Amino acid sequence: MPAMAFAALRWGRGTVFLAGGAASVAYYGGLVVVTTPGQLLLLQIGYALFGAATVMVGIDLAQRLMVGRAGRATSIYLSHENVAAINGSLVATVSVATLGPQVGFLVPATLCLVALASATWAFTRHPEAFDLRRGPPRVRRP
Repeated sequence: MPAMAFAALRWGRGTVFLAGGAASVAYYGGLVVVTTPGQLLLLQIGYALFGAATVMVGIDLAQRLMVGRAGRATSIYLSHENVAAINGSLVATVSVATLGPQVGFLVPATLCLVALASATWAFTRHPEAFDLRRGPPRVRRP
């Protein structure tokens, strides 16, 4: 996470978040064609590194949406992250059991691709959330 925090400061939150989404697509898509333990290790390293990026950026976004309630925002985000991980594991288990040990990973790869497209759409609609170097939104006082 510290490496991804540095990357987010340098290249912007959205860039790192979208790189994490692309790493997820590459990971599950790569599992379809992986043939050696070395290839699997490379996929795992990329997925772990950029997976941390999406968690870090997600926590930051949640905290910015709930200004003044950072602890609650983090708890809510991590709860959703856990539910997503459990659901993703169930989808992967069912699709691998149904389609076979390699082709079954196309289902989670496709779901990650849809999530990446949704995140890209959201960041293009709200570019102010793209750059971590910008300050938090100002709170309007009546």
